[in-house]
Amino acid sequence: MNTFLSTTTQSNVALIYSGNGESRPLFESVLFEIEIEQSYSTEPFTDICPVSFFRNEHEVLFTIGCIFRINSIYDLTPTIWIINLSLVTYNDKDVAEKCFMDVQQIALATSPCNHRILVRFYESMALLQIEKNNYTIALELLSKVLQIALDYSFASNIIIHTYSNLGLVYRKILNFDRACENYELALNIITQSNALPKLHPLHSVIHNNLAYTKQLQNDYDEAL
Repeated sequence: MNTFLSTTTQSNVALIYSGNGESRPLFESVLFEIEIEQSYSTEPFTDICPVSFFRNEHEVLFTIGCIFRINSIYDLTPTIWIINLSLVTYNDKDVAEKCFMDVQQIALATSPCNHRILVRFYESMALLQIEKNNYTIALELLSKVLQIALDYSFASNIIIHTYSNLGLVYRKILNFDRACENYELALNIITQSNALPKLHPLHSVIHNNLAYTKQLQNDYDEAL
């Protein structure tokens, strides 16, 4: 998903929004049924009913970037389909990687090429490769993100995130000089472009990561 996904625990509420098949054959009425292994899930979702204005909707909100596997499709009524889904987590790395590859094919097949989707694909794949300890591949993917972002004048916050992620990977492969270099590039953009508010959490995160890397280099004065 490239946006937040609003769902409900009540099927009768969901059916209000699914329609009754009156727009067939152009559109089908579908009820999505989502299964989640909560003990294994790494993707954030939450029951927002306690803070929702419409508490009777029993809303559960899924974060951006969630991936779902289709398990089955069957008819609830002659005019309404049910699609049973499972939430894919980064623990299910092979499935997630295949989904990301499908996204890449869609982006490359679009004319002109959708570079924003491509950047999202490369970034997501890079994070997945970091989880799998494939740091060389992660560096290649993040380098592609950076190149596209610079070539097509993407927003500064994307470039900041990319430099920060590059710093993380270089730190993991113990190349502390390159890690510090990328963290400092990210901080320079923040300072020069006002891309982020002064008290934005990412600003502190990058400072902390830079300080920690300096500490690993035994450069305690700089770390302070």
